[in-house]
Amino acid sequence: MERKEKFLRNLANPLVGSFYKLGISPKSLIFFRMLFVLITIFTIIFAPLLISFLFVFLYQFVFLLDYIDGSLARKREEFKEKWNYLDFIMHYVFSVFFILAISLRILFDSNNIFY
Repeated sequence: MERKEKFLRNLANPLVGSFYKLGISPKSLIFFRMLFVLITIFTIIFAPLLISFLFVFLYQFVFLLDYIDGSLARKREEFKEKWNYLDFIMHYVFSVFFILAISLRILFDSNNIFY
């Protein structure tokens, strides 16, 4: 886990300056991630399989924003503990939603109620 986090932090750190210069707030990154997760979940359940794979692939890039928002908040001196808790809770909630969406997709594709 440590290697993955170090790798993602190294990818995200150069982007923090760009987001800072563009005036993008950490809150807007969090809301964008929340919106994109919901869109991805509905896409997994209801869209054709190829489009679902595309959205899951794109979500991997959106996941990188998770490593940017905290650093950006510290750089902009907007770090709030409540946003930190929201971000932490989102990890667990979205993981459950992704598992549920994939399970529903398999259920709908198999037409087997005993799945």
